[in-house]
Amino acid sequence: GTEVDIKTFVTFTQPTNQIKGDIYVCDLLFNITNNVREGVAGTYLPLDDVLYSKPTADESKTIYEKLGTTANDYVFKTSEADAGHCYQLPYAYGKTGIFYNKTSVDTLLGAGSYELPRTTDELIAFCDNVKAHNGWSFVHTNSIEAEYYVYLRDQLAIQYMGTEAMRDYYNGVYTNEQGEKVTAKTGEELLAVWEPAFMSALETCCTLINSANGYTPPSVKTMDFMKAQAYFWGVTSQSDYRPTAFIIDGDWLYSEVEYLSEAKPADIRMFRMPINSRIIDKLSTVSTDAQLSECVKYADSVIDGGNMAKPSYLSDADAERIIDARKAFGATHMQQTAAIPKNTANKTDAENFLRFMASDEGCRIYSKFELGMCSPYSATIYDESAINDFMRSVNEVTKASIYCGGGNTMMSIVGGLGFFSCQYFQAKLSRGETAQTIWQENYDKLVGNYADILEKSKVLE
Repeated sequence: GTEVDIKTFVTFTQPTNQIKGDIYVCDLLFNITNNVREGVAGTYLPLDDVLYSKPTADESKTIYEKLGTTANDYVFKTSEADAGHCYQLPYAYGKTGIFYNKTSVDTLLGAGSYELPRTTDELIAFCDNVKAHNGWSFVHTNSIEAEYYVYLRDQLAIQYMGTEAMRDYYNGVYTNEQGEKVTAKTGEELLAVWEPAFMSALETCCTLINSANGYTPPSVKTMDFMKAQAYFWGVTSQSDYRPTAFIIDGDWLYSEVEYLSEAKPADIRMFRMPINSRIIDKLSTVSTDAQLSECVKYADSVIDGGNMAKPSYLSDADAERIIDARKAFGATHMQQTAAIPKNTANKTDAENFLRFMASDEGCRIYSKFELGMCSPYSATIYDESAINDFMRSVNEVTKASIYCGGGNTMMSIVGGLGFFSCQYFQAKLSRGETAQTIWQENYDKLVGNYADILEKSKVLE
């Protein structure tokens, strides 16, 4: 066997800084940050041999294949012609999205009397119904420590444009009117294509977060994110408490509030993010939200292996677009990563541990100690004895997902190109700032920085 010595660090920058100074730290580093920039700089070793190998001799798929749709996020390329290198592999996904408190919603609306929303227009109508029954629709914190509405905002924008367009965006690429992919020379050029997507996403967030609309409790202004999660569960000392339907969060939610279950049982579940209703702008055969909702129901049937007939009016191209949007899921998988330092003393053992982590047996062990959560390397292997209804819902909802995090591409990692750079946007929307104001702030920053982003990205070409 192999003896493993585990070290812990106060900050995620501490070990990286020591390794950069050629101080031996460890053979395999599990971090909560993206290691690609430092990998390109030589701080961490390429993991190409690991990525393209099979975890064990008796498995049929390589690790690259087991990662599925996210595999290319781990291959850093300086250009399309470049084969690229892998500098990190995930040890967790951090699946993000929308969760509902079934206990609270059943109390407010009556068990079996409602359907969860499939579109954002239906989501807002659902919130109106919750408000009419004296409940809160959402709870969050206005603190920057957990601006979890980014998971809603970004996912709605990605739904509108498509998952391929998202990955193009992270490289500063867009598809022009002739159907050609081109690299934007200016920020204005890139954002002109994405503005409708970003604005539609921000407008939905604005409607849900603006305190004047009555969907959120006043105490979001003072609660931190742990208190907001407890509020959602139903355990709080806040005087404005009412049963609360939804929260934007991640698959870590249950483990952070599980201790409350003895005080008050609650049935918390994930469901698929409602589709951005403005996606109709990009469709040719769907013209109403009612039609879109029916098409989303059909998309769910396709994803889940059902047999619902495709609506007669829905074209194959529009169906493909809606299915892609329905599969799009947020994830923090580029932030929970493992890398091998350049001065490792046991490279072979470190590589073999990564292979074991990706093996079917590794997936089973991971699930056993993570409440039944699926590993990044399998959407179907989980420990039935460890799973609860919360994690079962996460596994079921995300089993065929296309994970959308900060793309591991030239401009997003080296240049710094992201979707949004506006901090405190939740707090700003909560107090009444408009979607247009938030968009303009982000627009000005990206346009102003775009030339610098391009220049930084060219360094490695």
